[in-house]
Amino acid sequence: MQSYPSAACSLSRRHLSRLLLLGVLAPLGCRPAPPDKTLDPALAVEAVKGEGEKPTNLWNQSNEVAAWEPKAPSGAVDTSSKQPDAPLHSNENPTAVGSTDVPPAADGSSARNSNSGSVLKEGVVKDPVEKVRPVLDDPSENWIEWNRLPLEIWELSFLGQRPVGTTSRSYQKTRGLEGDVVRVELNSISRVSIDGKTSLQRLQLTTQELPNGQILRLEGSLQMGDINNRFSGVIADDQLRVDMVASGKPLRTNLAWLDDFRGPFAVEQSLLRRPMTKPEIRMVKNFDPMLGRLVEVQLEHKGAGISPTMMGGSVELQEIAVTQRDGDQFANSTIWTDKSGEPMKSFFPALDIRVFRVTEKESVDFARQSEWLVAAVPVLEIGIGDANAGQLEKQLPRAESVGYRIVHTKEDPFVSLSRKTNQSIKSLDARSAQVTFQQTKEGKLPEGIEAEGRPGVEWTAGTDWIDFQSNGWKAFRESVSDVALRDGQSARSKAIALRDALRAKVKTAKGDQQIRKLESLLNSLACNSTEHTLLLAHLMRDQGIPTRIAIGYKVAVQEGELVGLLDTWIEAYDGTRWFVLDESEEGAEIIASRIKVRESAFASSSLYDELRSVAAWGADAKIELLP
Repeated sequence: MQSYPSAACSLSRRHLSRLLLLGVLAPLGCRPAPPDKTLDPALAVEAVKGEGEKPTNLWNQSNEVAAWEPKAPSGAVDTSSKQPDAPLHSNENPTAVGSTDVPPAADGSSARNSNSGSVLKEGVVKDPVEKVRPVLDDPSENWIEWNRLPLEIWELSFLGQRPVGTTSRSYQKTRGLEGDVVRVELNSISRVSIDGKTSLQRLQLTTQELPNGQILRLEGSLQMGDINNRFSGVIADDQLRVDMVASGKPLRTNLAWLDDFRGPFAVEQSLLRRPMTKPEIRMVKNFDPMLGRLVEVQLEHKGAGISPTMMGGSVELQEIAVTQRDGDQFANSTIWTDKSGEPMKSFFPALDIRVFRVTEKESVDFARQSEWLVAAVPVLEIGIGDANAGQLEKQLPRAESVGYRIVHTKEDPFVSLSRKTNQSIKSLDARSAQVTFQQTKEGKLPEGIEAEGRPGVEWTAGTDWIDFQSNGWKAFRESVSDVALRDGQSARSKAIALRDALRAKVKTAKGDQQIRKLESLLNSLACNSTEHTLLLAHLMRDQGIPTRIAIGYKVAVQEGELVGLLDTWIEAYDGTRWFVLDESEEGAEIIASRIKVRESAFASSSLYDELRSVAAWGADAKIELLP
């Protein structure tokens, strides 16, 4: 229902406090932004408030409100330019698609040509349309009926080309002190970077409301790293009493409350109660729980047109310019709704953030990714007995096998670690085992390795990450395989040739532990090691080589100490048995200094769950390298 901004960008502490407010702000109005060269419906984003905190200046209580022109915020965009995904209407053709209404011009008057009137069929000259007058929203009617409950909504927010947050809201009928009420639960997660450190922002908000949106009580929390702020509010005796705990300090605020005031979801409730389908300026008053004050919102219908969404392609949407006023501070955004008033997307120019309505699957997939992006991935300390780390660094690449003693505080390594392909395990007791990782030379299966049957066709199939039939993939595959492959090569030779060609074409670089879709990777031709592994795995599958991804720890030397780093590498089937290959190594065989936890089919975003579980396993493991 309502769009809630969230952003992932490098922020100072001052800007962070402003970003944290975005989780519960009503959709903030904005003017169209300058064109985004790469904008498409998969990239949307939400907005931010202006600087400073000013006392609320409520409107008078009449049904007609004097029109006001918002001050342009600092860094305001050029209002004459249009963003590419805005509805397709313009001043040259102001008539909305399928409508005879004339959208208002920027000053609120009707957009007109040089003639003062228009000729009707009867030949009568029509007088110019009267200037649109702002009218206060009438929230007395219900915005939702009981038979529509329960209801769930999902949204994704984007910063430029990058998804950075997901929001879900549920609406349920429940029993409260006042009888039947609507319980609204909002959960938002976004990824933010502060001073070079990435962490998750989590917002939880619960309200109890009447079907007309009248708020009865609310509670919530906002967590950013180790900062956790809580708040609650209740309406009683024509007052809203708000209790907040910020950085451990309690604060209470009492606000005079009128019947036509509404809560954090007021803007979308107004649009759903009475969709805007003609030139209109509407005023909404709502409580912002993060500011602890009442704010004013102006909605202005700008026309209708065909506009892209993430749910069903391009459809006719209504464009609503929104301006939120907090004292003398203004924040602008744009909302696009369908004919029923349902918001389908929104744009907030201050941080170049866009928000799109999505399916539950898209939201869940991103939530998994977002949590993986900031997962606490441990660097394992590895004991080396009497050996020297420097000497081992030279010896490990030449070793055909490497042994470890692993002690785990929660699991039996013999049960939790893989015994496939090239890793054998000998149980020592209920919490420890000896693990041997071997190179996979051609020939018979080494002793202690679990035997497997021939892989099925699913091991050569495309996945959610890459569609083998897409034109982009076909062009990329040809640019790599035409260089690498020749007739008569074995599966192993093909795999090594594809790895070498991919390394020459796509560079690996340190960066966020995200896994982007193919289109994003092809635009940059640079990726992190996990993305590189995925690309190689798909190249091999596309050549008919059954392939999976191994997830575990790679032993390395850091600052003179032996450590284990979370890593992924390739396992492929050569027609007889599975063998291993690493995109980061130049030789035909993988260096044996690995500890494998499990294999992944990498068919969907469950790969994120598998990566997190391997990281969690490592956090409770103690590892010693055997001589």
